[in-house]
Amino acid sequence: CISWIADGGTYIDGFANYNPYDTAMTRDLMPFVFINRSVLHGDYRDVTLINHEMVHMSLLLHDWNVETDEEQIVTWAETYTNFIYKQNFIK
Repeated sequence: CISWIADGGTYIDGFANYNPYDTAMTRDLMPFVFINRSVLHGDYRDVTLINHEMVHMSLLLHDWNVETDEEQIVTWAETYTNFIYKQNFIK
């Protein structure tokens, strides 16, 4: 991380998580993905970052069950990567 920042990167480019205020995980789960827009370049790297975070989210939503849900995990991440990109980046 330190070398990434030294090379002009940010501490957090993005992350995927559940509602941070529900630390006991007792309420309805509210998954979210954060993308740090200041790191976007307007090229293929944006799609890579979005997909990276969507894979993390898909793993969370599918209970990390790669053994039986691998294709579902990957397909979900692809679908939502395309959705986010089309909704926010195509003018």
